[in-house]
Amino acid sequence: MLLQRRGAACCGLDGKLYVAGGYQDGTTPREGFLKEVFVLTPTERDITKSSAMGRWNTMPSASTARGGACLCAMNGDLYLIGGGNALQAGEETTFALNTGEKFDFTTRKWTKIAPMHEARRDFR
Repeated sequence: MLLQRRGAACCGLDGKLYVAGGYQDGTTPREGFLKEVFVLTPTERDITKSSAMGRWNTMPSASTARGGACLCAMNGDLYLIGGGNALQAGEETTFALNTGEKFDFTTRKWTKIAPMHEARRDFR
């Protein structure tokens, strides 16, 4: 990945690893939350030799910066849900989010999905 981060969400889909959001150490909650998304694509050589190598590429960024979110794959799309950031209340503390978004690989865009009934963060 191009940025060191904590609290990022990740999942696998079609032999690739996706990492979204998180936050950077040494920053305040207001400035440290990230919305960048990266994908690790193993090369054919990596797969045949069972090595841990691959290539990280950037994807379109999510619309909301968030750390401690959940990233999952369903029906060929990625879903980034919940998590937290400090932008909702404008303070220096982290607030949980009830929002989510879906990445469509055909359009290469993130779109908002229906909000959860309760805000959730720090998925395990």
